[in-house]
Amino acid sequence: MHNISLTITEPRQWEGYYSSTGDEDVLFVPTSDPTSVGTQVRIKLTFLNGPQFFLNGIVIWRRPANKGQQRLRPGVGVRLLNSETSKIGYVRGFARGGLLDKRASPRLPVRLRVTYKTSSARRMNFTRNVTESGVLLAAAEMLPKTTSVALVIMMPLDLAAMKLQGTVVRHVEDEAGKAMGIRLDFASVDEERRFSMLVRDLERAFNQGRLDEQFIAK
Repeated sequence: MHNISLTITEPRQWEGYYSSTGDEDVLFVPTSDPTSVGTQVRIKLTFLNGPQFFLNGIVIWRRPANKGQQRLRPGVGVRLLNSETSKIGYVRGFARGGLLDKRASPRLPVRLRVTYKTSSARRMNFTRNVTESGVLLAAAEMLPKTTSVALVIMMPLDLAAMKLQGTVVRHVEDEAGKAMGIRLDFASVDEERRFSMLVRDLERAFNQGRLDEQFIAK
């Protein structure tokens, strides 16, 4: 995996780097040393004084420096993988100042440690994203749908961990690996409200660029 970086000073500038054609999401990353076509890359995307993202993709074109087109910056065009769809949705929403779909909860692309257990096993893994109603949890061995699980979700900063119940409702298998969608089954309105407030605090810290890289989904 080859690492490259893109820093954006103003959210509105995002549209100058991103394009969507058909089923492809492509991001232009300026670099003086463009890597070869076909290279798998991880883009560290940083909004100045804002959030940071890690986006995975494959280089589909390159523009070397000093090729007689002085007005065009050297760089690469990266086709983002299908596994990055929810991250892209979040980036686009942030760049325009709000959710693209007002009916949806943002899938916050954070990597939180989760311990979970069923009636017969206890395991630990990390989230790929979190919403106020559930988590997408990486899992080498996926539990059957409808399995009930007890979870302990660890939070960064000084945010408190939460013990919750959940149900496996979907399976995902893409370029990032296997993952389980777990719906949270709150024991009370108060528990639901407390978790919602935690996620909002987490999102605020994420959008202000206060989360360490270890807590950002890759």
